[in-house]
Amino acid sequence: AGMAMTAQKLTPSQDVPLVASEPRMYVVDVDVECAVKWLEGNVHNRPIRDGRVALYAHDMAQKAWRFTHQGIAFDVTGKLIDGQHRLYAIMEADKPDAHVLVRMAVWVGLPVDTRDYIDEGLARTVVDVRRLGGDTKISSYRAAVARRTFIGTRTQVVLSRHELIEFLIEHDKALDFVIEEVFQKRKLWRLNPAPVGAVLVRASYHEDRDVLRAFGHHLLEGTGIGAKEVAA
Repeated sequence: AGMAMTAQKLTPSQDVPLVASEPRMYVVDVDVECAVKWLEGNVHNRPIRDGRVALYAHDMAQKAWRFTHQGIAFDVTGKLIDGQHRLYAIMEADKPDAHVLVRMAVWVGLPVDTRDYIDEGLARTVVDVRRLGGDTKISSYRAAVARRTFIGTRTQVVLSRHELIEFLIEHDKALDFVIEEVFQKRKLWRLNPAPVGAVLVRASYHEDRDVLRAFGHHLLEGTGIGAKEVAA
């Protein structure tokens, strides 16, 4: 009761009063100028995690950021209590030739003690999201192999959750082959399966799969190694 939502196009610096006596939510297209303004005097939040900022900025620059109920929040005094990483990401993603404008939910007028209860929930991983979507094959093992495979195709290591999910879907059959046929759903002895699996996923597109199956057998069993298999 008493909460209101304003969804029309707003100019943040003019139309969003940061000091309010009761909770109110606005839908705002936030630009870099607004982000800078809202971060002024931001000394009450946790230290910045550069990796998190880079992930958010990557999505924003790729136009892959999606509007959700999570956004920016200010308490009744106008202090920023949630969203600093999103605001720094807007600043990082904004380029002279690619002006960034990110739509977000902006809450004002929240009780001061709200900061004590923010982020108590557990963040959803790629595995969580895929399972909620009905994927019965997803596992941390599969996600790790996919992540290493994807990173091996690009010069940057920043990889957002939605990119990894799209990669999992696109290369589902290749991942099946490596995990189920080459690795036989087993753990590799004294080896990290992610980078080895990544090489095999990529090789499955152009190498003889019988040879790759044999390679996996030697990795798993350590037997029958001749001159041709000594590398395994």
